Amino acid sequence: MPLWMYGLLGAPSQYQQQDVSVASMERLRLGARLAKATRLPILVTGGAPDRVNEKDIPEAILMSNVLQYELGVGSTWIESNSNTTQVNAQESAKILRKVGIQTIYLVTHFWHMPRAKAIFEKEGFAVVEAPMGYYQKNQFTPVDFYPSSVGFQRTRWIFYEILGQIWYRLKF
Repeated sequence: MPLWMYGLLGAPSQYQQQDVSVASMERLRLGARLAKATRLPILVTGGAPDRVNEKDIPEAILMSNVLQYELGVGSTWIESNSNTTQVNAQESAKILRKVGIQTIYLVTHFWHMPRAKAIFEKEGFAVVEAPMGYYQKNQFTPVDFYPSSVGFQRTRWIFYEILGQIWYRLKF
């Protein structure tokens, strides 16, 4: 099927103007597999932290669309007001407390899991970790040690989390 026909398969036109990040897509894939295996409902969370204009779609809505149209799993709840992990946890807690949910599977990248888990636990959840995004190789080559945009990105994530952990310890 030609790619231009994708829009005819039912994806909303707004979805074709914006997309989830590569990191979000990785998390969505694991979340979808986990939901299919456990038959548990999904809450997607995320606002529009990089909003350029008012028409930008919150990340949670984009994630919900990808789950439904690409991965065949619906999201039960959408929290689209938050722009930080702290507010993700607070807003998610408001939604999940109403339906009596106290234990959650938390799907996020392994490098973000320690901080995210602590924040969600602070909101009263029992957290079952579902980390992803591990990078492994069976054999290294000299090219693996050469600086690249991928290597710099991974380093950036680690430093981002270190700074985030320091910030949350000072603030909360």
